[in-house]
Amino acid sequence: MKLLIMLQGLPLSGKSTLAAKLKEQFPEVTVLKTTNIRELSKIPSSRDFDETNLETKKQKDESYKILLDQAKLFLNQERIVVLDATFHQLHRRVWVYEFVKQYRIPLLVIKCALKNQKGIQELLLKRRQSQERDDVLNTYEMYHMMKKQLQKITKEEIQQYQLNIKNYNWEKENIFTDIFL
Repeated sequence: MKLLIMLQGLPLSGKSTLAAKLKEQFPEVTVLKTTNIRELSKIPSSRDFDETNLETKKQKDESYKILLDQAKLFLNQERIVVLDATFHQLHRRVWVYEFVKQYRIPLLVIKCALKNQKGIQELLLKRRQSQERDDVLNTYEMYHMMKKQLQKITKEEIQQYQLNIKNYNWEKENIFTDIFL
């Protein structure tokens, strides 16, 4: 089965948790993460999350392009590919929409969210104590900067690209409830 799943959401929204559980539940799933791409491709992993900084934007754009190149390889093997990245900028989501249209691949967008501000503070504290590479964003200032730069998926975007979207809040939902329905 060939399927591309794009996880969209701010850091701490449960994207990597969901990706890992999908991989655990479905062995045919391949998870691709921008953090791994930056590490493997020797793209500097900037601690500057401000995309008004052109170098930061360029680095992130490059990692998303490599992410799609890798997705194509696995999709050619009839795999389910999960893209684990924030996709908080519209232009990067459009790259995915154009990709699936060009290669005629079904797309499922899962919007991940963590609504509890106290939960965000607790997770940020855990990240500061962690050595995981996903845990680079570990201060509320960094989180707030990304939140401020978030370009939300709009009704117009959903209609224009005929998106199949599921919402996921890991605080409340059973992980597999309605994901593939």
